[in-house]
Amino acid sequence: MSSFAPIETERLTLRLLRASDAEDINAYQRLPEVVKFMFWEVRTLDETREHLARRLQTTALEADGDVLVVGVELSGTGEGLIPSRPRLIGEITVFLHSLSNAQAEIGWAFHPDFQGRGYASEAAGRMLDWAFTTLGVHRVEAHLDPRNTASAAVCRRLGMTPDALLRENLWFKGAWGDTAVYGILAAERAASVNTLRGGDSARADGMQAIRVAAVVLLRERRVLMVTARGRDVLYLPGGKIDAGETAAEALVRECREEIAVELDGASIRSLFTVTVQAHGEPEGRMVAMELFAATALDEPTASSEVDSVHWVTSTDAHRCPPAGVETLSRLVALDLID
Repeated sequence: MSSFAPIETERLTLRLLRASDAEDINAYQRLPEVVKFMFWEVRTLDETREHLARRLQTTALEADGDVLVVGVELSGTGEGLIPSRPRLIGEITVFLHSLSNAQAEIGWAFHPDFQGRGYASEAAGRMLDWAFTTLGVHRVEAHLDPRNTASAAVCRRLGMTPDALLRENLWFKGAWGDTAVYGILAAERAASVNTLRGGDSARADGMQAIRVAAVVLLRERRVLMVTARGRDVLYLPGGKIDAGETAAEALVRECREEIAVELDGASIRSLFTVTVQAHGEPEGRMVAMELFAATALDEPTASSEVDSVHWVTSTDAHRCPPAGVETLSRLVALDLID
């Protein structure tokens, strides 16, 4: 097989690593929060260079056991790219487990400053497609620590399903650890992509709006909103409704992942739906955000997906995308916030 050819996505370039990437890679490999669920510890710049030198030797997947690491680079100037931040924001790894059985594994690592923006799903999704079409595998797995909720969310967004939980199957950083195995078949990925093209992931071509569930948590006439790392945009806790989920189920899942709270199921009630232009999408691409009132059983906190939590009023509308602006306006009309 010839060397991996660069892949362009809407916002990213996926390419072979270079020796000159060492500093950008070390910018996240040296962070404890990045290596928390990795098999290795934080790396010095010299250790990153040594590891990178080994990875540069593989430019294609040709035999069982081959490992290909692809750099994820912001295209052009890139959203959030400033001189003090790296151009290479993460990496996708593909392991070829068996040529005869057409089995592979995928993994990823990203700089925290660029998490929470969909980059991991965008990059990993294209590498999944590459594995199924160019590499020709039948099945791709992702192995992760069950505590790694951010990566579990990426797996679900890719259409992967939880196939197994291996209890205490490895000795991990001084203790027995579990492994969650997510998997997807070539036919499932193809069906998922076709569904998305005709629905949630469709561009501005008259197809369905993106369906999102979001929670309205109130305190002293303020509503809870959150920000992602490196961004000053406020949004309500919530996210896309996955295939087979109800809006309420998506709401409960997203609140666990984003703000580490359990919702009182009996308290969840529908408020209204906001349908507006989707933030960061082509003109005409709409988002339908279903808003629910609920009671949180825990104190909302930041997570791997969220940088900070804020209790806001309508005076903060200038920091919100269109859906947030409309939501704040309606909450004022309902006399729920100032």
